[in-house]
Amino acid sequence: MFRIFMNGVSSLVLGGIGFYLLTLDSYFLKGKPDPSYGRLFSGWSLISLATAFFALSVFSAVVAVSWIKGGIPLPPPGTIRPDPSYKGMIILKFWYILAVAAAALILAFYLSQRVANPGM
Repeated sequence: MFRIFMNGVSSLVLGGIGFYLLTLDSYFLKGKPDPSYGRLFSGWSLISLATAFFALSVFSAVVAVSWIKGGIPLPPPGTIRPDPSYKGMIILKFWYILAVAAAALILAFYLSQRVANPGM
């Protein structure tokens, strides 16, 4: 039951992040190796980034609903991390949602611009 609850919460959080991104004009993501530069998401790149978050939100919700309806068995109780074959089964069952998320994320980074940090 806890896993279903956590998937529901993560779905709401990811959807909220996607909605928040859509309210912005642009979003700057600092670079890890060199914080003086980063990626600027605006326009279509920002919409694509929000779409990636929405797709991950849908994935999390669909997995939770499948657990509730019994379409996918819950992992054995007492295991914190299910074995890789279980994770692979979920990925294969809902690959089309993850493909949209991955394509939107790749497109978002492709369309974003590398710029100097405006805060420095």
